[in-house]
Amino acid sequence: MKIYCDYPTPWLATFQDPATPYMEGLINLHHDIMFILFILSGLVFWMLGKTVYSFDHQKNPVPSKVVHASTLEIVWTILPSVVLVFIALPSFTLLYSLEGTGHMSILITKMQLENLLPLTAI
Repeated sequence: MKIYCDYPTPWLATFQDPATPYMEGLINLHHDIMFILFILSGLVFWMLGKTVYSFDHQKNPVPSKVVHASTLEIVWTILPSVVLVFIALPSFTLLYSLEGTGHMSILITKMQLENLLPLTAI
């Protein structure tokens, strides 16, 4: 039995073992978002199938004369925003936990500045 810890293997379909707690948080966030995605995809495909099955011209030869459904419009406007908030809250939590982890410094030398910004004669 081989145990691979923090080592990518060929044809690996999932994430490798996390080395830091931040990567573990990213993996958990990915799994949460994928769960929400599969639930929403299943709901959308069920609604599409139900619509195609129910609104057959042989079953319902006279179409409905309803033009506006205010309640439906409110629901399909508010529901995606609620789903986005449920996705945003854990991602912002993870993002703010990463904020103070390391400091980065950039050193720019005179030679690099001359290559980036050529000076012209005045």
